[in-house]
Amino acid sequence: NILDGGIADDSFSLLRESVCKVHTNSSFRRFKINEHDFSAFPDWKGNKMTYVRYFLPTLLKDYPFVIYADSDCLWLADVAEIWNRRDKDVILQGVYDSYGEITERPWFESRGLQFSESKYFCNGLLLINLDLFRKEKIIEKSMEFLNSHPDVQYADQSAFNHVIGTCVK
Repeated sequence: NILDGGIADDSFSLLRESVCKVHTNSSFRRFKINEHDFSAFPDWKGNKMTYVRYFLPTLLKDYPFVIYADSDCLWLADVAEIWNRRDKDVILQGVYDSYGEITERPWFESRGLQFSESKYFCNGLLLINLDLFRKEKIIEKSMEFLNSHPDVQYADQSAFNHVIGTCVK
């Protein structure tokens, strides 16, 4: 599943061809995302595509789980190692981000918000329990957080860390 924020058709075709040469059983679904759907959110580094994760529970209605990876992830191991860690009782499984202690803690604390240094995670690679995201209304709560805090430092990552907090593994 490709969340497309402006990939040229010929580039997408080249991507599909390249992957299918190596993995012949691959299939692709392309979701063209319109940045205007994020008009209520603050820009982050000049764009709003960082909020694309917010569409996952809606776009993938029939999926209970999804692995989300930013396009700059370099895979050096079998993705099945992550997939096999799915836990029906955990909202999100992510990668610990020690940099948050330096960058996010001051912002959170200056606004009277709790910061969990041992649970702070990076949004670049996530194993998301979409069923629990929907049930717990994580996207709606994250949008509310962003509306209340338009000066966030790391956009959706700040929101997810605040809303999900210690429910991450």
